[in-house]
Amino acid sequence: SLEVLIMINILIAGMVGVMSFIFFNLGINVNSINRIIINTPKQIFESSTYLVDEETPYLYFNEDKLFEQLTNYYSKSFEKYVEDFELKLYFLNASDKTFCLNSKCNYVNVEIKAYLFLDYTFDQSIFYEIRGEYRG
Repeated sequence: SLEVLIMINILIAGMVGVMSFIFFNLGINVNSINRIIINTPKQIFESSTYLVDEETPYLYFNEDKLFEQLTNYYSKSFEKYVEDFELKLYFLNASDKTFCLNSKCNYVNVEIKAYLFLDYTFDQSIFYEIRGEYRG
């Protein structure tokens, strides 16, 4: 009957409206998270470096300090967009991009996984390399 068809149309229209709102909101959150990651301040990376010795004037990453500073930055920046996030840092040698097995790492791959609505996750990676000599 006509009344049943009208009720079905209203139900479908309501579902489409709710789903549109959910996906619009999700899109805004993903865009905001992406901007936060892309605009990660270089100062975080620069302040997490150290000079190994004066004879070899090259800077290297302080792995613990960098992890702590990035975690603090993303925790504050993501708090209104995500439920939780994971942060993984992979330290490499800049010359050949192999895993750095000592404390003289000058290249980092930062992987971020943000947990959004339901089971949706957003994954992004950024790279940072220390170039040149320390000129203290």
